[in-house]
Amino acid sequence: MTGWGLTGLLLGGLFLFDALRLRGKLRALPVLAASAPAGNDSWALLLAPGAALTPQARAGAAAFAEAEGLQVLDLVPARWRTRQLLSFLQLVDPAAYRNDRLAGGRSAGQAILVRRSLLARAGLREGLALDPVGFARAARALKAHAPDGCGFAIAPGLSAAPAPGGRARFLLLRELALDFTPSVLAGQLGLWGLVAVAAWRGGAWGWAGLASLHLQPWIALAGGRVRLPDLAQNGLLALALQLSDWLGVVASARPDEERRVMVAAARPAALSVAAGAARFFESRREDCYVCGSRRLSAVIRLPDRLQHKPGTFTLERCADCGHLFQNPRLTAEGLSFYYRDFYDGLGERWLDALFGLARRSYLGRARELSGLAPRRWLDVGTGYGHFCLVAREVWPDTRFEGLDAGASVEEGARRGWLDEAHRGFLPDLAPSLTGRFDAISLSHCLEHARDPRAEIAAAHAALAPGGALLIEVPDPECRLRPLLRSLWLPYFQPQHQHLLSVANLRRLLAEAGFQVERVRRDEVHTGADFFFAAYLALDAIAPRADLPWLSPPRRGQPLARAAVFAAGGPLLLAGVLADGLVRPFLAVPRLSNAYRILARRA
Repeated sequence: MTGWGLTGLLLGGLFLFDALRLRGKLRALPVLAASAPAGNDSWALLLAPGAALTPQARAGAAAFAEAEGLQVLDLVPARWRTRQLLSFLQLVDPAAYRNDRLAGGRSAGQAILVRRSLLARAGLREGLALDPVGFARAARALKAHAPDGCGFAIAPGLSAAPAPGGRARFLLLRELALDFTPSVLAGQLGLWGLVAVAAWRGGAWGWAGLASLHLQPWIALAGGRVRLPDLAQNGLLALALQLSDWLGVVASARPDEERRVMVAAARPAALSVAAGAARFFESRREDCYVCGSRRLSAVIRLPDRLQHKPGTFTLERCADCGHLFQNPRLTAEGLSFYYRDFYDGLGERWLDALFGLARRSYLGRARELSGLAPRRWLDVGTGYGHFCLVAREVWPDTRFEGLDAGASVEEGARRGWLDEAHRGFLPDLAPSLTGRFDAISLSHCLEHARDPRAEIAAAHAALAPGGALLIEVPDPECRLRPLLRSLWLPYFQPQHQHLLSVANLRRLLAEAGFQVERVRRDEVHTGADFFFAAYLALDAIAPRADLPWLSPPRRGQPLARAAVFAAGGPLLLAGVLADGLVRPFLAVPRLSNAYRILARRA
């Protein structure tokens, strides 16, 4: 067997496995029964232009949603197009969607039945003419406000809207893939090219791979619950049709006009601030925060790799205790400038998507307190409250409150992810929270603090006697740090001001009156060092040009970035594979890039 023959065999196996996976997803979709209209006005309908839902189907959908305890029911037409159904099933796992509280909102883009009270709370209204991007945004908002109340069903009385053109498909892809749109496009086109070359050069096994691609729609969808008049056509012409579809999407690519308007509005103020970036730094500190030693030396100097805001940031190490920290550190005004548009504004969607991938980590943190049964838990640096939302699965009777300096904590309370929101900094708010909590978590928060000792002292004050403090931070002793050098994401300058070793964090906890119960490393590993190193390398070659603190982009810059990320798709994939190879070996000392400490207040 030649190399191309092996490629064809592997591709064939991939297509067949994917077809069976998609068939299982289709079987998980319930089929609604029609019902006599009951005049129930508690349900609103979002409908795509050109789609239609019979009154009987709408009544049946409402009855099903009521019976299942759903607040949102996304409807799939019982007669649809093959490519649209396949795309929908690739994005959605109907069996897991409802119970995955962090899942991004998804929609078939045809019709959504939603409780009127939820519709208003999510900032939507009935009668909106929603295009595919509008449906994606509506589904995301509804899922955020009803994280365990959303489902899907096939509605026989739903007539599908016309298929979207290449322009609409491109806009939807950009909405879902964000910065990785060029890599996704290049990956898809590269896959079809690989199939064609394998069939041409790989002999019988290469042709088998191509045949598997053509069989995929039949295996996945034939005899299913959705009628597909174009199924035979999509099976016989699979490669040609899919390649044509993706070429149409590529040909329809255009700059993001919505983002361009946001950037243009923010640019004058951002440039005026960026020109005076030197004022964002304090004087260099002469002694160590942890031990007071004056034997400090620079370890690495880094730019703002993620946002490309101006400035260079120095990390110094104490020769006596090894503490690694930013020196000089940012002023409060500097922190405000560098945090802006990362956790909110231009960066909000990106970060929200990233936090949504951490379900396993959130569950691990929640289970760390097994046996304690916390009644009142404060999550510091909570953002929208992603951790609290997931932790409720472990501790359904616990009251979860969140604390953060940004407006996101208030939005988290509006969504219902948090029982109460506290906006500000823990050392400032601690006097009003004295002894209120029996559990406090500072997960990937302490490294952002200006003074870790003050944060720990404030946590001690807010905890009741015997209360638990759970801290999770990057591990500066990680073996991957010297390997990846400036591309090691946990350096994360300028936001990360302190990288505390286990020994130094133990020391600060003991000084504050805590007793450490255990330290955990392996499962705390975030698992994306190599992927983000690849991303940062590509981003350094071709950073986004449409950033308000940079000069307006030169002609061709956006295209150059798209080309770099398209060509760098294999590098990103290699990063994912490398991260997967590391995971089985996390028991090796100091291979994990983070650690977790559980301590109790004496």
